[in-house]
Amino acid sequence: MNWLKKLFFLNNAESRALQNTPESKAMPSAVEYVDWLLAFMLRTGSTELTIDSKHPLPGTDEKSPSLAPPCLPTHTAVFNRLKLLSGLNPVVFAVPQEGRFEKQRPHSTLTFLTRFSDESGRSTCVLRMRIGSRHGQSADFDQARVQ
Repeated sequence: MNWLKKLFFLNNAESRALQNTPESKAMPSAVEYVDWLLAFMLRTGSTELTIDSKHPLPGTDEKSPSLAPPCLPTHTAVFNRLKLLSGLNPVVFAVPQEGRFEKQRPHSTLTFLTRFSDESGRSTCVLRMRIGSRHGQSADFDQARVQ
C-alpha cells in the first residue's frame, strides 16, 4: 500500500471511529441543524425565514424536546452550510449574494432561494421555500387550477 492510500485509509478509519464516540453525537452539527430547519419550515408552513447573527437561531426557544432542533451550532456554521447548499463559497461577501438549492420529496420538489448579506459584524440569510410538484408546477399554480 503506498503512503497516499495508507493516509486515506487511516483518515477514513479515524473519521469513522470519531463519529461513533459519545462526544461526537453531542457536538453541534450545522448539517443536522439545517436539515431540521428545512423540516421546521415545511412543518410550520413558513415560506420565508430570516436568520440574523444578531438574534438567536430559530428553534432556540423550542420547549418541546420532540420539536426542538437536534443541536444549536454557531450562526457562522449555519450560514456556511446554507451557502454550500446554495452553490456559493462559504466566505464573507462584500456584496449580497443569492443562491438556490432543491430537496426532493416523494411527491414534490422543495426549492429554497437564499440571499446572504454580510455587513459590519452582522450576517443575515433570507431563506424562501417554494413547493412544486414533481412535474415542475408550483404549488400556487396547482391551487389556482383547482379553484
